[in-house]
Amino acid sequence: APPAEPADRYGVGATAYFLFTGVAPDLNDAAGMRSRLMQVPGITDTSGFADHVMAMLDRDPARRPNNLTEWSQALAIGAVSQSFTSAPVAAGAGAGSSKGRTPLMVGAVLLLLLLVGAGAFLLLGGDSGDSVASDPIVDEETTTTTTSTTTTTTTTTTTTTTTIPDDSSLSFGVEGDSDSPGGIANPQGIQYLADFQTVDSQDFGDTGLRAISGENYTRSVVLQIDTWSSDSVSFAEYDLGRKYSVLNGTLGVSDDVDSATRVLIQVFGDGKELVRQEVGLGDSVPFSTDIEGVLRLRLQATGLTGESRGEAVVFGDIALTP
Repeated sequence: APPAEPADRYGVGATAYFLFTGVAPDLNDAAGMRSRLMQVPGITDTSGFADHVMAMLDRDPARRPNNLTEWSQALAIGAVSQSFTSAPVAAGAGAGSSKGRTPLMVGAVLLLLLLVGAGAFLLLGGDSGDSVASDPIVDEETTTTTTSTTTTTTTTTTTTTTTIPDDSSLSFGVEGDSDSPGGIANPQGIQYLADFQTVDSQDFGDTGLRAISGENYTRSVVLQIDTWSSDSVSFAEYDLGRKYSVLNGTLGVSDDVDSATRVLIQVFGDGKELVRQEVGLGDSVPFSTDIEGVLRLRLQATGLTGESRGEAVVFGDIALTP
């Protein structure tokens, strides 16, 4: 079978991403996309899973997998075997470990396989062997008008031609919460902490784009730190109004800090420690924690070692789910 066109491959990858995360892909936020994939429940090989899906969404069409069927089968097998980094296993392998899978994960994979099967039939042109890539998309509507005073039948044919745009301009929009930050709607009402105002802070840095271990996070919260001082503590506190149930994101330090820098990062909900993680240069630590009923959220950083001063501690793309 001939390889699928780049736009068709992107469409399948975008469908898979939406089924697993509930939000549309945004090629301008590849780091955020990967972070959301690594937080999909029911997956233990999170890195391999994220790499597999992101490969079909690569900005360079030449680097996307050519065979949609093999890619989708590998996705389904990986979901069962919990390994996306090794060779595909035979059907039924790993069935004993599937007890803890969520219905969402299994349903998403099955739906994706159905979509790819239908797409493969259309791409191959049924039994004719013709490729759809060289033909425009045509919708034909035939209208027949008959009156009681005449035996004349009038037939009107309307032809509509749709041109597929260049891959670089492809984007997907999903109707959802109009209050989503950055004007990006999503059906789950996810908010980003970078768009919230602090109610209290000490050595607060900034919000926006920051890099952790070479990955960019566009909606980061940044705290200043002074690792020269053994008692250097910075924090930012927020009023969540008990409206959210899950907090997730990525923890680390900015890529321009001293190589000996070590920082203790903590997250508190109404005074209770929810997250505790020590990080240094090159560390990138995804996390997810329950914040059901939390009113006051506190992000805190304590300098341990190194010679860093300034905006160094990064809470990458910290998201709140209702």
